[in-house]
Amino acid sequence: MSMAVAQTKLRDALRDFRARWERTRDHWDDPARKSLDDELVRPMDSKVFAAHSGIGKLAELFATARRECSREQD
Repeated sequence: MSMAVAQTKLRDALRDFRARWERTRDHWDDPARKSLDDELVRPMDSKVFAAHSGIGKLAELFATARRECSREQD
């Protein structure tokens, strides 16, 4: 799997999860849900965004390594 595909899958999974999570509010809207949202769901957003950014940085590093290694072989 390419890094771009991994980034897209991660972004899409978060988007789908958030949409499903928000739909739970229709049937579950109490302090327990709010606590779960505050302690687990909301912090997950920033962690997923950080992972998404990290994948992009890795993609850049791998591209640079590929270019440099191909130049050494020429």
